[in-house]
Amino acid sequence: MDFFLKLMEPEPNSIQHLNQVEQRLRKYKTKQDLKRNLDQLCQILVYADQNQREDLFVCFIEQKIHLLLLDLLKQEETVVYGLVFFNMFLESVNTGSILYFVLSNNYINQLIDLKISLEEDALFTYVSLLKNLSQKVNLTTIHLFFPDNKAFPLYSHAVLHFNSHEPMVRIAVRNLVLNILQLNIPQCTNYIIRERNFFQNMTTYINNCVQS
Repeated sequence: MDFFLKLMEPEPNSIQHLNQVEQRLRKYKTKQDLKRNLDQLCQILVYADQNQREDLFVCFIEQKIHLLLLDLLKQEETVVYGLVFFNMFLESVNTGSILYFVLSNNYINQLIDLKISLEEDALFTYVSLLKNLSQKVNLTTIHLFFPDNKAFPLYSHAVLHFNSHEPMVRIAVRNLVLNILQLNIPQCTNYIIRERNFFQNMTTYINNCVQS
């Protein structure tokens, strides 16, 4: 029986495998199932990126798996799993169509603009995601992070957590700001200087440390 079941399993990193993972993600019964299938999805996308498998990328879009992933971020019981997936994905993929798609069509700003409150562990995972995204900002992608040429959600959402009571969250926020400033891209630098909230918070934080 096990032999025949193995024969029925699709070849790893194939279109059939991606379709199977997509179906399981839509019908998962336990959080363990959800995590396992998100891990498999990440592996498939990384494989597609590293091996120029555009057919897998096309299937990913046609099956609207990217929208399914966004839905996970809208529910308190699944948001952590969605955030962990995107962190793994961003840490493993540096170029290619899949990464560019995730950064484009305002998709990335929908990831950033979570509408639900986050528990402590989820908050750190979320801020880590923002930090990972900051490492994808460059002269080619910068316009994707400014959806209306004025707002900069990646930065503005991150600095909201500058004074978090969690040290790791504070460190991640500061690393994000440094990542952006080191790029020396006028659009980013001018926005940060214009908003000034990071530097005001930094001044307040230093004053509090000195006085305590």
